[in-house]
Amino acid sequence: MEKKRFKMYKKGKNWLIAPIIFLGVLSAIGFAADNTEVHADEIETPQVQQVVEKVPVSSESLDVPAEKVSAPLSEDEIKDNPTNESVQVMSEEAVLSQAELAANVAEEQVNTEAQNSDEAKNPKTEESVEVETTEPTEEVQAETATSSENTVDVPAKSVATQASQPAEKQATSSSTQATTQTSPAAASRAATAKAARIAIYRVYNPNSGEHLHTMNAGERDYLVRLGWRNEGISMYVDGTGNDLYRLYNPNSGEHFYTLGAKERDNLKKHGWRYEGIAWKTPKSGQPMYRVFNPNARGAGSHHYTMLLSERNALVKRGWRNEGIAWYTSGGSQSVASYVLLNAPYINQNSSGYPMGCEAASLLQALQKKGYAKNYNLKSFIKEMPLSSNNNPNNGFAGKPDKIMNNVYQSIYAKPLAQWGNKYGKVADISGSSVETLKDELRKGNPVVVYVTGNYAKPVYGKYWWGTGIDNAHIVTLDGFNESNNTYHISDPNSGKYWVSASKFEASYSLRKSAVVVR
Repeated sequence: MEKKRFKMYKKGKNWLIAPIIFLGVLSAIGFAADNTEVHADEIETPQVQQVVEKVPVSSESLDVPAEKVSAPLSEDEIKDNPTNESVQVMSEEAVLSQAELAANVAEEQVNTEAQNSDEAKNPKTEESVEVETTEPTEEVQAETATSSENTVDVPAKSVATQASQPAEKQATSSSTQATTQTSPAAASRAATAKAARIAIYRVYNPNSGEHLHTMNAGERDYLVRLGWRNEGISMYVDGTGNDLYRLYNPNSGEHFYTLGAKERDNLKKHGWRYEGIAWKTPKSGQPMYRVFNPNARGAGSHHYTMLLSERNALVKRGWRNEGIAWYTSGGSQSVASYVLLNAPYINQNSSGYPMGCEAASLLQALQKKGYAKNYNLKSFIKEMPLSSNNNPNNGFAGKPDKIMNNVYQSIYAKPLAQWGNKYGKVADISGSSVETLKDELRKGNPVVVYVTGNYAKPVYGKYWWGTGIDNAHIVTLDGFNESNNTYHISDPNSGKYWVSASKFEASYSLRKSAVVVR
């Protein structure tokens, strides 16, 4: 049943001094003669081909379904010089800017920033912009985005932080350490081996047709909540290499990526908003090709793909080949739109534990992963930690086999996960978005989630330790189906069933308490 809550210089060696002083003077003179200043344009040019023609302010995109992120487009999916000017473009308020992502994504705190004064002076135009072509020998400058350059429009509810920061923080520092008694080749291999493997996500806007690439899972999750489709991982990078700049066109809603500082600056002059460094790209690896549709309107006139066959097919259809935009460390990985783990069902009521949904749900998840196979609910609950002061933050409050007045009979996520770790690999992932829950399910990991009984509106109660949801209930999440927007539940009180995403997500979001078994 659902939870019912109640209230070397030595002495005597002076003959060494003069020669040492003489040699020191000669050395200083030689150093001064060779100490010339090195400018940024003398740095070795990254081996990245940039073939840029025109970048229009308005554009339209090619729709690549989620299941074909790593596959060539079919004939029907390749648009032959689209000229449809009535494409619906999601307003800029509905596009989360990467420079505005917050460290506390889960809380979605409001952090609207003032627009950059220089950007405010830039006229908005819908005419095609002639962009200066980046020569192959042009230096790609490693510029760090400043706060004045990063100011962009954000939705009323948004999150804020530089999305490039994770890549820079994850970049290994070992590559810059001294390599005494180690060959340069060996040092290079060691640095590469220690480099981080960072996923770049891709989401698709079905209204504007744009594919957005981001390394920030928070931005991905936010856009998915707005109606964008999660298309999985579009590429991998290692956190080292050249800075890839990201810009946003407020008129068309298009995001644009470039290694060229000149191209970036030229676009800024024409009204594009600089959103900072998207991520760092390796100087070699698997190429990411860029093509341009000269007839497109709306967002997405530029398409990025690692598939040579897809690029060639688009060029045959009238798209312009703009060469290699940047390099990546690996290929794409599409995401599943349907998962059903089929966790076992344990009836809490027939076992004699009307208040034991937490233990039953945890045991269901553990046994799905092959843990605690020799336990039934009765033997399992005997080992459950109890709270000596009836505080669910410390252990189970009350008794799971009977209803007690004025006691909030539950065990919260943190102590539940600590208990579960005695039997298998269990983690408290409270605060996670539903997309993160789906990612866990895709990896084969069931999740114990805190919701309400029958996904009803919450009924709150006051207790000495704080506020609790009196009609709370705990279930095992073991599947989802994006085609009909539902989730699959193994409910120790009501059996196995599918529930609508709207009901489940609203109930889960009340506390966002979750424990995953891996």
